[in-house]
Amino acid sequence: MEKLLQVSDEIARELCGGSKDAVKPLSNLLRMEIEKLLTLEVLPEDLAQGFSEDPFEKGTVLKKWCMENRHNGNFPENVFLLLSTVAKYMDIRGASANPLLAFVPDWFSVDGAGKIIIAEPLLKLATPDKGLGRLKDFQRSLLKPYLHPNLLKSLRNCEFRTALVFSFSLFLLDLFLDVQGRSIAELKDGLKKCGAKNHAIPPGLAEAFTTIIAVAPNQEHHTSCEDMVEKASCFFRENPFNCGVMVDPQFKHDVFGYSVPGLNKKMNSNEDRFLSRTHNNITFFMVADGVSTADIGTGEIAAEEVVRLFKTDFFKRFETLAVKLEQNIADDPAFVWYDPADDFLVRFFREASERVTTELNKFYKTENFKPPFQAPMCTTLSAAVVVYDQAAVRYAGDSPVMLFSPERNIFRKLTIDHHHGIEQEFTMADTPDSDALTRVIGARDFSQTEHKFVPSAEEGDPLRVQLKKGDMLLLASDGLIDCIDALTPEQKIDRIEKHIRKFSDDDMRLNELVRQLVALGENELSHDNITLNLLKSSNVGVTSQP
Repeated sequence: MEKLLQVSDEIARELCGGSKDAVKPLSNLLRMEIEKLLTLEVLPEDLAQGFSEDPFEKGTVLKKWCMENRHNGNFPENVFLLLSTVAKYMDIRGASANPLLAFVPDWFSVDGAGKIIIAEPLLKLATPDKGLGRLKDFQRSLLKPYLHPNLLKSLRNCEFRTALVFSFSLFLLDLFLDVQGRSIAELKDGLKKCGAKNHAIPPGLAEAFTTIIAVAPNQEHHTSCEDMVEKASCFFRENPFNCGVMVDPQFKHDVFGYSVPGLNKKMNSNEDRFLSRTHNNITFFMVADGVSTADIGTGEIAAEEVVRLFKTDFFKRFETLAVKLEQNIADDPAFVWYDPADDFLVRFFREASERVTTELNKFYKTENFKPPFQAPMCTTLSAAVVVYDQAAVRYAGDSPVMLFSPERNIFRKLTIDHHHGIEQEFTMADTPDSDALTRVIGARDFSQTEHKFVPSAEEGDPLRVQLKKGDMLLLASDGLIDCIDALTPEQKIDRIEKHIRKFSDDDMRLNELVRQLVALGENELSHDNITLNLLKSSNVGVTSQP
């Protein structure tokens, strides 16, 4: 290699025509590019084909290129293919005699043909002095943003492959999840929060990366850079929020809902309500869970008012919407159905808050309550308009929306509970109770001048979900999860997943499957009402049971 690199000095002298000031910079540049080409020579032939061999070619920086190819928050297959090539290269370098210590995104760019350009000589800048186990000052300064925080103290006990995987994971965290941090704690905190406001992030991806970055630099990491890219691509392929442009009219729905009062509740009442209506395989279904601690009115009345609103004011509107959607999609398969369906849900949520607040004001006037008011009646609401194989969903509160997809082999809770501590806003009285709801259907405030409650303009958080054949979309009250006897919410959801997989494998009838899932909590803690309204996509006729 030294003989080849000496050629750079001779070429530089010839090109510079004897100008000593210009020889050294040009010679250094030539050395860097020759080193880069020599690096490619040791790669497997199929991998080397993914790299550009032009030493002076300019391209688009790797992250920018990936973002430019993103569509609706999702990354297409060509992005993952290119990232996989970069990852394989990093894995090879990490296992070499002079392993790399860090991945620096700016060292890679992409040309117009989709070939990867190595913009800097990785061999020296990211390789530590193995004899001394340290970095030179300029290396330390350059690599500091990409190193595991503990590596700045000592490299002697470092597993170089673990360090490399960590730095590559930082790039993927920034690219896929928009998470950055200067410490492990900051990264974990960012991963914990990243899905709360961005539903384009595939469920489960943040948790997977949390496990990856938890490995200390002196421990052997069993995940490779290529493994991380493959895992991320699977999450994006399985992402239920990755929706197609067109819906498939061949999809049909079965719907069944079931509710039981909590056997161990302090109050003998059921504040849960559910409803479903289907018109030619366009379905509306919902769950409302009235807040049981109301001191003006009751949660049962609040939830019942939401159901009554649909029956009196929105049933005909839904029929009209379904007919129009059906006709428009038949005329134009690419018709944008989501906007009118989502607008229907927005109007339903707003008018539901107005209806509940109207009833609340009746209680206030007849019972002569005095402010301040701690818990006026209100309710959660999760509702969906399902158009063939896609669903428009909105939710306010903590009534979970979950998806079981056998084809994608996933069971996911799709919603983020609107609880104090997760959400910064609070609708009525501030409280230290971490379970207090911050988003509800009901009043926003009390007007001292008009002496009445003012309805919230609650529209709920939106979701758009892609269904596959055999998928089950579950709308439930929080009791479905909370009444299961397990230590953590994650363990409770795991129990539901285990049983729904078992019941579906047994080819159980839908109504029996729903009853069995409800019975999980009913037979265990049963300290809350338990309600489940479940839609299954299939190729059989529609059955809708109120």
